Amino acid sequence: MHKIWTTSSPHAILDHSYPTSAATESGCRAVCFKNRLYCVYIDGVPGLGTVKVLHKADGSDWSEPAEVSGITPLSDPFLFVFGEQLHVMFPTTLGSTLLLTLDEASGLFVLTRTLLMALANTPSAAVLAGRLHLFHHVPDSTNLWYCSTTDLKTWAPSVLVKADGVYAVRSPLSPLAITYQRLVHLVYKDSAGGFYLIKFDGVRQWSRAQLLLPDDYPHTPAGAVHNGLVKLVFSQPKADDYALHQYGYDGNVLGPVSVSTSLGATLSPAAAVQDGVLHVLYRSKP
Repeated sequence: MHKIWTTSSPHAILDHSYPTSAATESGCRAVCFKNRLYCVYIDGVPGLGTVKVLHKADGSDWSEPAEVSGITPLSDPFLFVFGEQLHVMFPTTLGSTLLLTLDEASGLFVLTRTLLMALANTPSAAVLAGRLHLFHHVPDSTNLWYCSTTDLKTWAPSVLVKADGVYAVRSPLSPLAITYQRLVHLVYKDSAGGFYLIKFDGVRQWSRAQLLLPDDYPHTPAGAVHNGLVKLVFSQPKADDYALHQYGYDGNVLGPVSVSTSLGATLSPAAAVQDGVLHVLYRSKP
């Protein structure tokens, strides 16, 4: 397996990286919860390994990996904060979806419930006005679906995401959802190529899909709001190119790319902000 490395900067100039104790053959996801960074990943490959987590307090090193669940995930786990708690969600090889919640007293993730929804790939969610908006795939389909909840117990039925109000979005990669400027921003790669953006007010108004980036990156980007911008970080722009490509979006236009060529990144990276510092984690190159 390959190490998970981390790079960080208060100015998002990513030019130094350090290895953690974690290793994976897949991607990773990260979030900041109560000023502590958390990163989840598969210890191995999807369908065989187990979900593990490492964390980092401000000013300290990353912890040793700890097991989140001994149940095998079908795809990379999704990590999110909702209801002032930290949660992990992932589809299993048994066809169900598990939701686990961090017990802060013990530091362990506890199974909250088994959701009766069959997911594929890694879902993504954004929180707006007390509601969690989840975007996901289902097995054997490239269509993107959307559902929501206010308590993680009762979920609205999933509906298709529409690019223009009529045609369903078809995407080969996991989606990325971020709350920014009081709107849900959904970034996805279209099956025909290019990355698109749809904005949603969290109630009923969806924008038409707009082309955000024509470049055909092969993996879902990491995303975080940093220094007032949505930062999108893509890895491995070509099969033999292990650079990180970073863009900033201000709600209207996408800024020029900032390329970090010396980091050796592959697969889908993770990003989170802790005390004004942007942290990016990624699987190292072969």
